[in-house]
Order: sequence, then structure tokens, then C-alpha cells
Amino acid sequence: MFLKLPVLALAFLLISTLHSYSQDTTRAQKETPQEEDGRFSWNKVSIGGNFGLSRNYVNVSPAAGYMVTKKLMIGAGGTYITLGDHTYPQWLTIYGGKVFGRYFPLAYAFAHAEVEELHGPWDPLSDQPFWINTTLVGGGYRQNIGGSFFMDMMILFNINDHLYSPYQNPIIRMGASIGL
Repeated sequence: MFLKLPVLALAFLLISTLHSYSQDTTRAQKETPQEEDGRFSWNKVSIGGNFGLSRNYVNVSPAAGYMVTKKLMIGAGGTYITLGDHTYPQWLTIYGGKVFGRYFPLAYAFAHAEVEELHGPWDPLSDQPFWINTTLVGGGYRQNIGGSFFMDMMILFNINDHLYSPYQNPIIRMGASIGL
């Protein structure tokens, strides 16, 4: 699985790059929600998330974001992770929530930061699950795949990595979203 993930990420970037050359470059700027007079607008909402799957790992992370300005998105989401391998008699369940921010200096590239609180049985010697905090920062690429549908790829780093973290640096995420 470790070798398959970089190959998938490289293939995603190559296909996205080739696809973007065939599009009008001003189209992405036109599709960015226009600033209004400070009122809520459903045109600024994006709903989506990430999904990860391997032989011993499942991650489902739905999220919703709101474009506060033409370049700044804030949002929140949930996380559900289940892990298992030959060292544990049963699969471990981890869940939690996150808040995030994205800054788009370009229509297709963004900086990403998030804080996530996760609850799980981190210590195999203890029966008591507890909460941990992860802070992830990095960047990403967003590709319009038609209409209001987007594919996102991010490379993130857990800047407060510790013994109980479920992530290994770098963290590569791929997801999809729809702008309403």
C-alpha cells in the first residue's frame, strides 16, 4: 500500500494538470463565489470530504466549508478511523471532529491548516480511551471536474506529532467536494 499511494497521487496530479490545460484559465476565477454585502449565501458553501481505505485502515472524513472571502474558506468536519493489524485482537475505532481554514492564493492551489480532536483507545495497556489533539498544516491542489464538482489533493504535516498520533508524516489526502 505504501508504494501505491505515491503512484496514485502522481497519477492524480498528472491527469489534473493535463485536464487543466484544456480549460479556460479565467473560468475558475469566475466560478469563485463573489463577495456580497456580508450576508450568508448558499453559493459560498462547499460540502465534501475524504475517504481512505487499505488492508488495515479505513478513514471517512466528511466536511463542509464556507467561503468567507474570495480567497478564504473556513469549515468543520468529522473524522472516523478504524485501524487493525496482527498485533491487536480487534479493530480500533477512533472518532472526532475538526475545524479548518484554507487560503487560496490561486484559484486551484491552497494553503490548509486544521485542528482535530480525536477520541480513541490510544494506549494498548489501558482500557480507558482518551482525547488527543492533532494540528495539521500544508497545501493542496483543487481541480474542477465539471460544474460544481471538485477533486482535492493535499499534502499535510502533523506539527504536534506524538506517540499516539494515528498519522505518519507526510499525510496525503485525496477527496471530493461539491459547491452549492
